[in-house]
Amino acid sequence: MHPKNEYNSNMNPKSFLLALFILLITSATPADASKSDRLSRIQQRIERRTALKTSKQTVKRSRKAIKKMRITSREIRRTGKANKLGTRRRSANRYSQKKIAPKSLENIELMPNQIFEPTLPLPNIYALSSLLLLGEKSSAVATIELSPDNEPIHIRGITITLDSEMTSLSSMEVIDEFGYVLGTAKLDLNESSDRDIFTLDLSPQKAYFIDKDGSAAIAVRARLKTNENGGVSGEELQVTDISVNALGLWSNNTASIETSGPDFQVHESALARIRSISNSGNSSGVFGIGTNRPIASFDFESKSVNSISADPAITSLTFSVNSPSTIELSNIKLRTYGLNTSVSCNFVRPEIVCDSIPESIGTIDDSKRLILSADISLSGSHPNVYLQISINNPGNPNSSGDITWTDGESSFSWVDLDFPVVEGIDWR
Repeated sequence: MHPKNEYNSNMNPKSFLLALFILLITSATPADASKSDRLSRIQQRIERRTALKTSKQTVKRSRKAIKKMRITSREIRRTGKANKLGTRRRSANRYSQKKIAPKSLENIELMPNQIFEPTLPLPNIYALSSLLLLGEKSSAVATIELSPDNEPIHIRGITITLDSEMTSLSSMEVIDEFGYVLGTAKLDLNESSDRDIFTLDLSPQKAYFIDKDGSAAIAVRARLKTNENGGVSGEELQVTDISVNALGLWSNNTASIETSGPDFQVHESALARIRSISNSGNSSGVFGIGTNRPIASFDFESKSVNSISADPAITSLTFSVNSPSTIELSNIKLRTYGLNTSVSCNFVRPEIVCDSIPESIGTIDDSKRLILSADISLSGSHPNVYLQISINNPGNPNSSGDITWTDGESSFSWVDLDFPVVEGIDWR
């Protein structure tokens, strides 16, 4: 069923559902996406479908009119009387061709993406550096915006070029901002012997339509091999170019398209990823001095592929300390919740560094709670004492962050989480 858009003063259930659908889409859009542009494109799509539906209904009514005209005229010619369909005499003039919609409307053909019905939640197609789990399909690894220059277009092919070969990469799925899948781009050795080009060809029946004054956001998602079938942990993936082959529907020639979008980011393959880090304590607490006092507690959660090689573990942590200089921290230790085993950490304001974390503490079997404790004292007076421990810098594939960890095979110095990663209890 296509969504109905009835613009009238009475809010019927279908209109209400349509309004709710648009509201949910805007709330589901990522913060870094252009909400107004995305909503505008959705509204345009609904309006086009409504116009098309109206046209088809007109054609349908016209067909019924022609059929009724033929029946009535035949009856009049046969008997010289009006048939029993009505009390008045019906003539062919009542159903003149002027009231019939153009026949061309009967032959309107929509491309699959025009009749595609989006479902919530819409995919997040705005790519940031991410850890790509072997054997799985990733989130978006590259995105471009497409805008036809002078005429509506049909996209007939997409070529994706990588920075270098990635042996772990099986194929690349191409989708739009509504979740419509254009198809799967596959390795094209005819285009490059360096094994760094993937192509997608679309038939005339499956071409992707973009209107003259429209635009579309197209994203690429990576499908990775399992580690048993050639997937390798620690490989980098970066798209350097996405080119589009399109046909202009008015000129029937190769179409001119404007492309834009964010810089293509670097991604890395892995057997596991740290998917979340959260404060396991209260948001705030009462500051106090003493020995072996807990100053922060964090829950780490991981996700691993189904492989005996996957063994995620944290090997080093850097904590940021927010406190006045009169607060002294010493004998700092990191331990696992429920165990007495701990590792000593060094404090050089404003950072606490816990290196060489043993497996007994750092291993994350789905989840792990780590507790940081210290002896707290005051070296002087302060009108407003406070203390908060945080993990700030997630890092990226090209720059080390505050967390070093392993997936069981490779070592990583970054996590694909937001900045700051997590803030601890605010002691005051």
